[in-house]
Amino acid sequence: MTRTNWCRVLPTGARFTILSPLPVEHVRERLSDAIGPMPTSLFHRHRLPFTGTIRGDSFDMVRTVRGRNSFRPWIRGTIEAAAPGTRLHGTMRLHEAVLAIMATFTVLPSLVFLRLAYEGVRSGHVDRAAPIALAVVLFMLAMTLGGFALESRLALRELAAVVEASHSELR
Repeated sequence: MTRTNWCRVLPTGARFTILSPLPVEHVRERLSDAIGPMPTSLFHRHRLPFTGTIRGDSFDMVRTVRGRNSFRPWIRGTIEAAAPGTRLHGTMRLHEAVLAIMATFTVLPSLVFLRLAYEGVRSGHVDRAAPIALAVVLFMLAMTLGGFALESRLALRELAAVVEASHSELR
């Protein structure tokens, strides 16, 4: 059973919990088998569901996809024993560089819109570029939040399948 609280799935960090009936050793082994090394080139891809590292009871990875997708969350988490099996918990975040680029492409049109709106109120004449700047801001926000939320949900589902989860939650 997967549950998602969409109000809290933000690119700056969504927390997840996955419960698996498998023992810790089996979960660690399954994760290790599902995580491949980081690609050495743009053309090098493997068929494993994740790319990254697992060290002891912690993992740091990203879902493997064909092509490029900047909205894939970086998944960091830990593995711990829980009554009747294992619990994985951690966070999903946008890569810092992607977050910085998307923030820039959102803040700059926001400043343009605010300046045009201020001038429009002062002069009594609204510039036709103001609604365009606002539309750009809303589009960038929707694309970032929607892309991240969708990719987080896909990553959670894939990770839950790897460890045969009985319950998973993204909040």
